[in-house]
Amino acid sequence: METTVSLSFSELQSSNNESLLEEGRSCALEATVVLDATRIEFIDSMLLYSRLQIVYIFVVIPIITSLAVITNGSYLFVVAKTKSMHTVINIYLCNLAVADVLFLLSSCGIYIYYYFISGGVYANLPNAGTLDCNSSQFANIFYVTSAILIVAVTLDRYYAVCYPLKHRMFSKTRAIKITIAAWVFAVLYRVKDVLVFWYKTRVCVIWPDLPRYSELSPVLGYCDTIFTEEVRILVVHFFDPLLFVLMMLANSFMYFKIVKALKNRPAQRDGQQGLSDSADRTRRSVTRMLLANSIVFFILTAPEFIQKSLHGLQKFKVELPPALTNVVGSHVTSITTNILVNINSMVNPIIYNVANSRYRQAYREAFLPCRQTADRQRRKQLSGNIVATNMTVDS
Repeated sequence: METTVSLSFSELQSSNNESLLEEGRSCALEATVVLDATRIEFIDSMLLYSRLQIVYIFVVIPIITSLAVITNGSYLFVVAKTKSMHTVINIYLCNLAVADVLFLLSSCGIYIYYYFISGGVYANLPNAGTLDCNSSQFANIFYVTSAILIVAVTLDRYYAVCYPLKHRMFSKTRAIKITIAAWVFAVLYRVKDVLVFWYKTRVCVIWPDLPRYSELSPVLGYCDTIFTEEVRILVVHFFDPLLFVLMMLANSFMYFKIVKALKNRPAQRDGQQGLSDSADRTRRSVTRMLLANSIVFFILTAPEFIQKSLHGLQKFKVELPPALTNVVGSHVTSITTNILVNINSMVNPIIYNVANSRYRQAYREAFLPCRQTADRQRRKQLSGNIVATNMTVDS
């Protein structure tokens, strides 16, 4: 999620700032840059909110957030109500659900807040301080936490399948410690972004002399960095993609080992690592579910990191193919990648239900307890009838 924007105003300064000041169309601020924004195409594409962005902020994000509250909230309810769901793996998944909901709620709130204080100018924070400049990082903390928990879940499955004897020592207390470490790491990791968007830079803008621009403020506020521009580009555009690649490689390696071990499991069933058929089927089912969860996560989040990296290369003056340049800098591309990230935070409980029958059963027990009680009574009655029939035949 990228809500805090730092525009490169140096490329857009007027070639004749003094004449603009003499015309009396500029604002009276000290230590500001006079920006010649008289190009209509630049204003409409870069400085003003587009209709698509407004729809995204006030329609798309609220809908996805509402669905995420329902899906993740129902999952948390099921875990709380069903004793069979009180497992180590669900400690990770419950924290993942909480992080996903908080990510979407904070993202939705930040986007709407930024829009209303912007005066219609994209990323304008007229009265911004350090808190406003870094408010978007609260959402990103939850995003990073979710990503780390995906790796933690994979690590748990890796030990469960490849090293089952060691996995028996993985208690709930250990899982809680790992989840706490994930949250702490996410907070510390985001400290770099606090420094990147540390203070506000005010910019004077010369708007075109047209009625539709008459109510726009001549003074814009944007968050700036204490670092050099090169360092800012590295931090903003390459640190997150690097972390994403490392996590994807770690997950890929562990799941490769898991799949290989599961293929060899039938030959080991009667050996020292033997498991009951029921336990083995359960382990395979949970592993398939979490594998699907990881694949969906990386597929839905990869486009955002690819776009961010390519945008960083552009800022380093790396020439990209024209078609790719247009795609990377498009608001449509940014909104599309954000939507995919948002969907990722909503879809996990759906994957659990589709991929695992035990989770479907737990949902039925939590939301349809009367029906489940009736089903159990019918099964008991049927079982009793079968026993009675067998006794009659034997006699």
